[in-house]
Amino acid sequence: MDKLDFRKLSTIGLVLGGIATIAQVISLPLPYVIGVAAAGLIVLAYGFIVRKRVRRLPDIPASQENSVLVRSIVTPAEFEDLDELYHLCFGSSSVPTEVLKSWWTAHPKGLIGLFKNGEVIGGVSIWSIDDDTFNKIKNGFIKEREILYSNIDNNSCDKYYVSEIAITNKERNIFNLSELLQGVIEHLKDISCYPISILALGYSPQGINLMKRFGFIKQLNANKTPDKQPLFRLTVESKNEMQKLIDSLEKLQNKKA
Repeated sequence: MDKLDFRKLSTIGLVLGGIATIAQVISLPLPYVIGVAAAGLIVLAYGFIVRKRVRRLPDIPASQENSVLVRSIVTPAEFEDLDELYHLCFGSSSVPTEVLKSWWTAHPKGLIGLFKNGEVIGGVSIWSIDDDTFNKIKNGFIKEREILYSNIDNNSCDKYYVSEIAITNKERNIFNLSELLQGVIEHLKDISCYPISILALGYSPQGINLMKRFGFIKQLNANKTPDKQPLFRLTVESKNEMQKLIDSLEKLQNKKA
């Protein structure tokens, strides 16, 4: 209730009080006078209470009501929320929980969460892997879930595998997607060794179209991979090409849904 509402209540109370006074002057029955006066007092008291309560309510800026944040997953609870989202989106194709947890333990920055008002609404998993594992995936020799804890190489700066990317149905739009992908770029942009190579499986037409939009090319057809999904590869040759990816994401953000 705003100030205008309080003024309306005050006015109503005063009017009712005035009616009671007039009623008394013209000698209307006493019960009528008492009833009207009581109604006026009740309205004034209610308006005063509401006004006091409203003054105690903090103002919440609109930017905080729908704030979106991208950062690494840092707590077990956040991990569980993102893992649950992955299983909801990918079902049996999702990386098993224990496997994902072992990768996260080896490379904590590999899980990037998309948060809205503190709640996990999306995420992406990107892992630095050793050369041998990269080549095995590239040539279709191992399944995604066969990547081992020991294959995650924090010293590798040029070979990466993206295992999953997902956003809840309710929050799936161009703006949130670009924010999440921006988190991936932030994860990679300070790398000094080029070229960078990234592998990812394509699980849906939408995901495949998105990868193609950012320069991924098909590495293997679905019938050539153990996961029975097409494999795509992105090579970023230089910092200039990385900047082009950043520019593409900014264009997406300008199309905010």
